[in-house]
Amino acid sequence: MKDQLITFQTAKLAKEKGFDILTGGNCWVKTLDGEIIHNKDRHPVNDNRVDAKYYLAQPTQSLLQKWLREVHNIHIVIDVVLESKWHWTVRNLNKATGIVQDYKEWVDGKYTYEETLEKGLQEALKLI
Repeated sequence: MKDQLITFQTAKLAKEKGFDILTGGNCWVKTLDGEIIHNKDRHPVNDNRVDAKYYLAQPTQSLLQKWLREVHNIHIVIDVVLESKWHWTVRNLNKATGIVQDYKEWVDGKYTYEETLEKGLQEALKLI
């Protein structure tokens, strides 16, 4: 079993919201000619992509979820409802006021748990 990495779209949103934890080789880089590629797609010999600069981290879903929880008090919960239907809840806890705001959405049965979590992560990032 392997941890699921977030998508480029989610990574871009996370960076805009202040996520700055380095994730080793799991990242996107910007090449000398301005192209954005995944680090794994760099070629080692005679390729201007070798000298690419770090651009965007690609953490696992669980690392981003933990960052949202620990840094922003935003919790994401995924529940199964009926058979193969997922429901995500983003819970924003304001420690200063004690107010909890819930944002919920039902996702139909064509999505996996990981795809549902990805959607919840994106919506949680939009709250920051």
